[in-house]
Amino acid sequence: MNITQIGSNLQQLIKSLSKDTFIYELLLAYGLPYYPIAERKPKPV
Repeated sequence: MNITQIGSNLQQLIKSLSKDTFIYELLLAYGLPYYPIAERKPKPV
């Protein structure tokens, strides 16, 4: 992943901000794999 891809991912993230999922989507924007992030995401009640 290069700086251009990260910038594009961040622009998409800013367009659809969500207080509940922001940190997880931010980590994904920087190219971290989804599975470890999904494991730590709180489950809906």
